[in-house]
Amino acid sequence: MAKTSPRQAPAARRLRHLARLWAPVSARPRLLLSVAVGLLAGLLLSLADTGGLLPRPVTRLVVAWNAGAWLYLALAGWMMVAATPSQIGRRARREDEGARTILALVVAAALCSLGAIVAELGGARDLHGSARITHIALAVATIVSSWAFTQVMFALHYAHDYYLARQHGQPPGLAFPDTEEPDYLDFLYFAVVIGTSGQTADIAFASRAMRRVGMVHCVLAFVFNTSLVGLMINVASGLI
Repeated sequence: MAKTSPRQAPAARRLRHLARLWAPVSARPRLLLSVAVGLLAGLLLSLADTGGLLPRPVTRLVVAWNAGAWLYLALAGWMMVAATPSQIGRRARREDEGARTILALVVAAALCSLGAIVAELGGARDLHGSARITHIALAVATIVSSWAFTQVMFALHYAHDYYLARQHGQPPGLAFPDTEEPDYLDFLYFAVVIGTSGQTADIAFASRAMRRVGMVHCVLAFVFNTSLVGLMINVASGLI
């Protein structure tokens, strides 16, 4: 067996580190494709002559976010509707590595999107007529895509943690009444309840680890929904 020379050791460590970083991303092809489409859209918008329609960098960023987010919602929605509990279990094993890192990035992306929406609405105040309406409509579309993206990502995280715990012989972390094998739509329902009200309904937390995730979700829902009220008031005043 060949030994690694001292000069090759740092390079080998870097390659192993890159492989560990790449593994969680490559296990999520829908998310990877959506990020790539969003980045491509942003690049094309920065190079294209939009005729003054998208003059501000933040507007191009918002359009790029929507391109990637709506694509991911379509791909994830199709997958969630068609998946069986056994498929969820297999996907949970495949996407286990880096799951919490991905969730942390989702939380950061949701908060950054709120900042972009505020900046976009601030720029719309200086516009008039159809240009103002277009920018406000873009902000509203971003609010919807950001909220929906966050709930879908939390639903996937709940589902995968649930089935991974069952596969390891541990308590699954969520108690579904009269449902032994919940599907993605059951977890999406749970995530949407928290996302809209900041609390649970008939489904209960049943493990400490899952409660930690739920706490982050509830806090994010509070921040998002409180900001949403202010943003919608801003939108309404902009239309007057």
